[in-house]
Amino acid sequence: GQRQADLLAMTWAQYDGSAISLRQGKTGRRVVVPCARELLALLNNQERSSGTILRTPSGARWQKRHFAATWGATSAAAGIKDLHFHDLR
Repeated sequence: GQRQADLLAMTWAQYDGSAISLRQGKTGRRVVVPCARELLALLNNQERSSGTILRTPSGARWQKRHFAATWGATSAAAGIKDLHFHDLR
């Protein structure tokens, strides 16, 4: 459960093939997050031509406002109400 800003800023350099290492933006704390088998499979099958791990469908880096709009639209389409990304933490 990382903050949205930290997730959107994660780079391939932070992924070592088994875990993602990051410094939390808010606290400055260093965190190593081991990857579950499903996440490993997903990451290992991704093209790494871009700097950040999470990209838009067109390949661009996510901007906060676009991510929030997409999250809201996807939640609404799934019939989910009153769920914010931060609630997942």
